[in-house]
Amino acid sequence: ACSFLGIVFSRKWNAPGWMDEINSTIGQGYAVEIIYDTDELATRVAFAHDYGSTSTLFIGILSHARLRLDKIKIAKLCSKYPPAALCIDESQYAIKTAKAATSKAAHFIADATPGVTRIVCSGNMAPESPCEYWSQFRFCYGKGNYFGNS
Repeated sequence: ACSFLGIVFSRKWNAPGWMDEINSTIGQGYAVEIIYDTDELATRVAFAHDYGSTSTLFIGILSHARLRLDKIKIAKLCSKYPPAALCIDESQYAIKTAKAATSKAAHFIADATPGVTRIVCSGNMAPESPCEYWSQFRFCYGKGNYFGNS
């Protein structure tokens, strides 16, 4: 098994901050490879898995647009090689309404990855309405299980 830590879906201009955070948190003693392209991430993770490489930790940093455009590729990758976590940064903008294409893509991926930890990051989870919580909970907990098992 390879070390596929996860994917962060973020605004493009936040990617350098995520890269710095990842390197400062994990960096010492590990080879961390941060990948910004869906196809390259899938290729590298599959190769590492198939050839038993566990010396590198793989993390994808993909834009919200890639989440929407590559949802099937991402769901297949995460179903075949489950990552430790999926994270949507700036979730109040990316997945705030249930009918938006990016929200639907996030929900699709959540349904395809039932055992994967899913996280939303937001400075202001519901800037316009409490109804905006629904889509974020839907991503975190999956279909029909919006408040977990507690």
